[in-house]
Amino acid sequence: MSERIGSEKISKIILLIISGLKAGGNISELLEETAASMREKEFIEKRATSNILMYVIFIFFAIGVGAPVLFALSSILVEVIVSLSSQVPSGAATAGLNTPFSFNEI
Repeated sequence: MSERIGSEKISKIILLIISGLKAGGNISELLEETAASMREKEFIEKRATSNILMYVIFIFFAIGVGAPVLFALSSILVEVIVSLSSQVPSGAATAGLNTPFSFNEI
């Protein structure tokens, strides 16, 4: 059956069931445990897929919305700095002040 279907999951499960039967296990318990394990594995895979999808959505939101907003804020900040620098007296009047920076023409 596993060769005919061509699924790697099913071939591994068939091998586990065969090895459990050879070891003397009860077939009903083997099938129940295998089914429970398959359901749990499928749930974990779906959960991982949804987490990855959330990260992808977050990244595209950051690129599509966050980056332009930050760019707009930075341009506003530049405008504020330029307007403040125009109010600062020129070099001759501030020669006595110890400022760590100076504004030149932009």
